[in-house]
Amino acid sequence: MKTPLLFLFGTDIPSAIFILLLFALLGLGIFIFIEWVFHKLLPGPTSRTKTSVFITLLLTPAVIVIIALLVLIPWQNQLGDSSLKQLKQEDSLARRTDSLERVASVPQGIRLDTIVYSDSGTNTEIALLVPVSGNKHLDQEIRDQMENESKRFVRFVDELIHRDSSLSLYGSTFNTEFVKGHRDEKIVSYLLMTSFYHAESGFPMPSYHSVNFDVKKNRLLSFSDYFNLSAKADTALFKSQIIAAFGHRDVNIPNLNEIDFTIDEDFVWFNLSDFETNSFVGNITHAKVQKASLSAYIRPAYK
Repeated sequence: MKTPLLFLFGTDIPSAIFILLLFALLGLGIFIFIEWVFHKLLPGPTSRTKTSVFITLLLTPAVIVIIALLVLIPWQNQLGDSSLKQLKQEDSLARRTDSLERVASVPQGIRLDTIVYSDSGTNTEIALLVPVSGNKHLDQEIRDQMENESKRFVRFVDELIHRDSSLSLYGSTFNTEFVKGHRDEKIVSYLLMTSFYHAESGFPMPSYHSVNFDVKKNRLLSFSDYFNLSAKADTALFKSQIIAAFGHRDVNIPNLNEIDFTIDEDFVWFNLSDFETNSFVGNITHAKVQKASLSAYIRPAYK
């Protein structure tokens, strides 16, 4: 909690006391100087004393305020810039720490690349952390998907700014983070998280983004490529297993072909965003189902 001194000067207590002493000395100096000037200018000793003291008492605070404004405003701006720089450094450190933690879930033979750029027209910062496997087709596909998502967001922000130009002052962000991945001789599977923010959203909006890739066929792997649901009964049973994995029925799975899923050695993960969970905005969640439980629906090539 800030004391009045800190509220006034925006710094620590010893520095605030030192500043107050400086202004006290400054006020005394100004008082003496104005007194000396009036003693020189006014003729009579009586009128000189009364008038000079009265005018000095009026002028001294005014001069101190003017000097304070000239000195403190640039100084406070410098403090603000310094605080903003410190916040950015702390945020950057947090991001680096978070990225290092995510590296632990990166499969062997996969590295993470960072793509950072900005769009000056919309005041938008884009930072993409994408996995690189060495497979040119897969790597280019992921990069294209993430860049297309970011460009779509920039176009959206541009439309908002055309309706309200003041929104460009606040700035927007679009980020992609690596969550986890799996790689074997048949499949490469990644779970990424995208997050965007603009002035009208109020807070960052995250969502999951999964990428599954058939190594042998050298192409992306869809839900129907990996699973075989031949009847409506299969679809109903499959959905019931997903709902059970989330531990509640407050999920929407209208179309299995559009659900985000990722694969690892023992589990299939289903990744839902807020519009699929009937929950608060910004909520994302995922749940795992053992491959053994879904074995009847997994195509033979991937068992």
